[in-house]
Amino acid sequence: MTTTVLCGIAVLFSSILAGGVVTVSLVMIPALRACAPNDEFHMHKAFNPLPDYYMPQSLFISAFAAIAILAVDDGLTDSSRTLSWVAVALSVPVVMISLALNRRINLVIRRWTADELPAGYAQLRADWDVAHILRTVLCVLIATCYTVAALTDPSPTGALWAASVLAAGMMAGGLVIVMAAVVPTFRRLPDRLAVRLHREVDRYVDVPLPIFTILTFATAVGLLALGSATATRTALLAAAAGGALVVALSSHFVNRPMNQRLNAWGDGPPPADYPALRRRWDAAHALRTVAGLTSLVCLIVAMLAR
Repeated sequence: MTTTVLCGIAVLFSSILAGGVVTVSLVMIPALRACAPNDEFHMHKAFNPLPDYYMPQSLFISAFAAIAILAVDDGLTDSSRTLSWVAVALSVPVVMISLALNRRINLVIRRWTADELPAGYAQLRADWDVAHILRTVLCVLIATCYTVAALTDPSPTGALWAASVLAAGMMAGGLVIVMAAVVPTFRRLPDRLAVRLHREVDRYVDVPLPIFTILTFATAVGLLALGSATATRTALLAAAAGGALVVALSSHFVNRPMNQRLNAWGDGPPPADYPALRRRWDAAHALRTVAGLTSLVCLIVAMLAR
């Protein structure tokens, strides 16, 4: 029982982390690049401390859970033990890259108060992006190792279980970083910059989020169609599919119309009702974030259920 709980913790937190860094790579980096350099500087300055409030903790929690699993060693298979060690080992370069590159550059940007951009700012941003993409690859590998190591289904459907959990992690982790870091960034910026960044984020997030959501729903339904060993697994898979469906419906029928309205405003000053629109969008996003996390948790518990 202890090992199962620890496996669930490792998979959950590594998945949320992986989904978050993937979203930064696929959405935030290109969105920031699309903005004018001075605007991008202020946007990045507002954004860069926010992921630090939960991302490092997610990495450490998953690593400590894995170390505890290895210490207990309660019936681990050789492959699970090896994958757990690999994931823990990969956590080290993630920490080193974050401290030596991303965090160092963030501190330069965060402390800069002059009107002109820091010397060599374009190169700093390019270095930040490359470092982040590298740690993104490592974080996805870590989540994959923990997920495959935790599999209790020896049948050929095991690969489908792993794919479902990883897709849900990308979906839920992306939703979490938007709620925990991107939405607060909008609030920290002047309305003009907030609207500009929101447009670019919307443009780039419209590709990965629907893909991960559809994959989560499709794989959960596929696992349901294949049949599950217990009624509990069936209920959990149905809840996971339902959570992904809520994310899809909320995105299409609630957040998307508001995004279209925001895009129609043009480049002038935002209308007086922008704060009200912002509040409604944030509330709708919080709802789909809860639904996405519910889907991920249900899939993990269902995968680990014996």
